[in-house]
Amino acid sequence: TVKRRAGLLNPGLTSSHDTGTIVSTPYFYPIDPHRDLTLTPSFGTKTQLLKTTYRHRFTKGYTNLTGSVAHTAQKKSTHPEKFRNQRWHIDGMSEYHINEAWRTKLLLNRASDPVYGKRFSQIDYIPVLSTTMVEAERFGNGDHLRVQMLSFQKTKSSEDAKKIPLALPYMQYNLWATPFTDKKILCHYNADFLTITRQKGSNMSRFTNQGNISRQWISSTGLVFNSHSSLQVDGYWSEKIDAKLATKKTASGAQGRVFPKTSLDVRLPFINRFDAGHALVSPVGKILFSPKSRKNREFPNEDAFVTELDDSNLLANNRILGKDRLDDGSRAVYGLQTSTTIHQTKAEMFAGQSYALSKPAKTLPQIGVDNRRSDYVLRGNLDVPEYMTFTAKARLKEKTTQIRRLELSSKIGPKVRHVTLSYAKASAQKQIFYEKAVEQLQVGFFSRITDTWSFSGKTIHNLRAKKKTLQQVLNLAYENECFGSTFTLDRSFFRDQDLKPGVTGMLRLSFTNLGNISHKRSLSSDSRPPRQPKELDDDTPVAP
Repeated sequence: TVKRRAGLLNPGLTSSHDTGTIVSTPYFYPIDPHRDLTLTPSFGTKTQLLKTTYRHRFTKGYTNLTGSVAHTAQKKSTHPEKFRNQRWHIDGMSEYHINEAWRTKLLLNRASDPVYGKRFSQIDYIPVLSTTMVEAERFGNGDHLRVQMLSFQKTKSSEDAKKIPLALPYMQYNLWATPFTDKKILCHYNADFLTITRQKGSNMSRFTNQGNISRQWISSTGLVFNSHSSLQVDGYWSEKIDAKLATKKTASGAQGRVFPKTSLDVRLPFINRFDAGHALVSPVGKILFSPKSRKNREFPNEDAFVTELDDSNLLANNRILGKDRLDDGSRAVYGLQTSTTIHQTKAEMFAGQSYALSKPAKTLPQIGVDNRRSDYVLRGNLDVPEYMTFTAKARLKEKTTQIRRLELSSKIGPKVRHVTLSYAKASAQKQIFYEKAVEQLQVGFFSRITDTWSFSGKTIHNLRAKKKTLQQVLNLAYENECFGSTFTLDRSFFRDQDLKPGVTGMLRLSFTNLGNISHKRSLSSDSRPPRQPKELDDDTPVAP
């Protein structure tokens, strides 16, 4: 172990069209064995920035705090956000364990404007900032309590800061128990209390309670049963309901609902074992009963959202994430799961569909359950160690078997020399996902030429656009015991807010005793800022 001491750390040199040429010289100062400070001044032709990092490790916790102040030479911009010459950011995390049961946590993220992190990512890694959180947690014997305060910052120029919500308080409590003689019966109680306030717009308070009871048993014939029943009781108070949070106009005031649900799923696995491996075939089925909620969409929606139907949520009791929307109605689910292993090669497949016993819910638009019979859900995996991996996921329209979504990914070749392929296709789903149909292809490769040299690259294409190519990247790397270097050529063809398309070159040198020296340069006048460099390792830095 090398003793910590004060001194200069990894020097940096960057050059781009947006920020000009910048030299960074970090200085590390150990205050004592448990605290240290790193100052990183950066001087350039267009930008000056000072970043400070403070770290403190104590017996029952830690504090990591980073802040920066930047001065930029402003030019006229067509971007809607009006940036100031003086800009800043602060982010940090602190955690303290009061005792074996209680701990507190602070997460602090704030910036002068929503694109500060992207604008200065080429100088040093600064995350996209949005959330500040104060939290207290208690871990008991079978129960858990969490109390939070959540404050958000706008991440887009078009957002109105006065409409950004403040969650204070947000309380969650969970209790797990096996109170019956039959210890296979598991009981779970969940409660949460949430208050949302805004300077301008909707306000809401919500108190939800949900009791769950479940049990699994296996019959003498090999059938595997899982039963689950729940009762949810919610109370809401709201005012100034935004049309985006509730589809029907709801008067201010209090309202409540009671929502029971019960389900039973059955699996019948058939296993055949042989000398080289085994094969598994398992039909799966599920029946779920719950009433239709007439006022489901009249409640304000602050946290609920839906994901597309696939093999991960087809058999789930709740296909909606969050509390404010109910996955109501009764349905049956059926499918087939197979798995075959021969030596170390493994192949898996799943196919399934659901059938709505009542009219499909309007809270689940365009995710594959618009009709009584849902879309077909398919998934397949193939893993041949050291040679190939392949994954396919698809969702097919029930009546025509038209592809609504298709994902293919593959890695072909050994670790030292391989090709990667990734393809994604999705139909337009205006209400929740895509305004237009999406079809994208990514091809990559990696080759270790010698023990010290490697060559890699990738290209990304939008197959639905006129200008199909989105990005092209090439990397050439050299590494031995004393020295390493990486040259990256990155060409982008798209615009992200005020980040322009163009070509960026980056050369990174790494010395055992001197650390990293980076040089980035825009090779065209419309280059976007280079990608963010790596941060210092989490290990305590040692000055050369």
